Amino acid sequence: MVGDSAFVTAKCRCSPATEATHLWVSVKQGGADLDGEGSGGRATSWYDTNVTTGGEYEIPVTCDGTWQHQTVEVARYAHKQALQRGTAYVQFCLYTIEGEDFLSASSNGWEKVKVG
Repeated sequence: MVGDSAFVTAKCRCSPATEATHLWVSVKQGGADLDGEGSGGRATSWYDTNVTTGGEYEIPVTCDGTWQHQTVEVARYAHKQALQRGTAYVQFCLYTIEGEDFLSASSNGWEKVKVG
C-alpha cells in the first residue's frame, strides 16, 4: 500500500522558447472508465499534483530542448483510498505557451504501482 503521496517519473522535453509551463500529473486506480472525462470522481484512489501544490502550478520544468527525466510528487485526495499494488491510470500532461499558441503534450496509460 502507498501512503498519502507517491512519485511519478517520466521523460519529457520542451522548447527553450517556452514562456510559461504547467505540469499536471494524475494517478487513478479502481472504478470505471478511468481514462474518461471526470474519472477522478469515479476512481477509488486518486492522487495528483493539484493536491501537492494547492493548485498553484509550482512544479519546475526545464525547457531547454533536451530530454529531461522529471520526477513529480503527487498527493492523495483526502476522501479517496490509498493506492494499492497493481496497476493505475497515469496522466502526465505538459502545457506550454509559446507566443500566441497554447500547446499541450501528454502521455496517458496504465502503469505498475511500485510499493516500497
